[in-house]
Amino acid sequence: MGNISPAAVAAGEMTFTKTILAPGEMSLGMGAGPFQYLLGGVSRVTKGITGVFRDKKRLLLALVISILWLILLLLPVLGVKASALNWLGFLTFARGGSSGGLLGMVGGLIGKGFFAYFVTATVIPLFSGSKPFAGLRGSLKIIYNSFTVKEKSKVSLLLLGAGSALFCYNFLTGNASLQNSMVGIAAFLLSLQALANKGGFLRGFIMSFFHKFGKGHIPKSSVITHTMAGWALGFALGIPLSATDIACIGYLTGIILIAASIMIRFILKNKKEAVSG
Repeated sequence: MGNISPAAVAAGEMTFTKTILAPGEMSLGMGAGPFQYLLGGVSRVTKGITGVFRDKKRLLLALVISILWLILLLLPVLGVKASALNWLGFLTFARGGSSGGLLGMVGGLIGKGFFAYFVTATVIPLFSGSKPFAGLRGSLKIIYNSFTVKEKSKVSLLLLGAGSALFCYNFLTGNASLQNSMVGIAAFLLSLQALANKGGFLRGFIMSFFHKFGKGHIPKSSVITHTMAGWALGFALGIPLSATDIACIGYLTGIILIAASIMIRFILKNKKEAVSG
């Protein structure tokens, strides 16, 4: 823990000079870079997909979603037009991957897989009486508290997370349109769930990123939490931005926020060096 530690304020108090992580965070992202950690996540997702074929409930739900997507895509081609179809298309993310060129097609198809996971993660627990999003209130409180932090370094983390999420939002929607924004809503809710999960994939991935580019330095738990709070806010911000009808609005706004984050970090670093010098 280090040879020197501050004096205890009260009897029986222990003071540590190193960052102490929660038990669920101890092994997250340690020993693997972001790319390796991401590949490990993809591998687990692949195994999960094969597991769907052994789970009748998940298989049935996947078939229902796929058939619904197919119907909602075919009906307009056959000349059937109704406002109800537009609403169903929005709620089911049926048009994901149908616009935005090659990049939009790839992103939309990945977005459909992501949306299908969201539906499965929401519906399946209901059969066992579980509440899939029971921790959302706590996550919203964490995001609210993130705005009350006066440290400018924490603001840069919020901007970094939000900018990164906006990039993902634009990619998953294909064209950042309101019609495809349901995948953003799903991503926002799953991000809130991840924020409350001390051992989740998103937390581990972000920790591996900071660990890699921090030259082995273990980031504080608050650093990861503030970045994840920004990530959730980024998906929430992407939805109203879609009203601009600018197909690359997520990419543009994401670049601005990430640039602002880097600028704040650079200014704070220079100030710190000037004071220590």
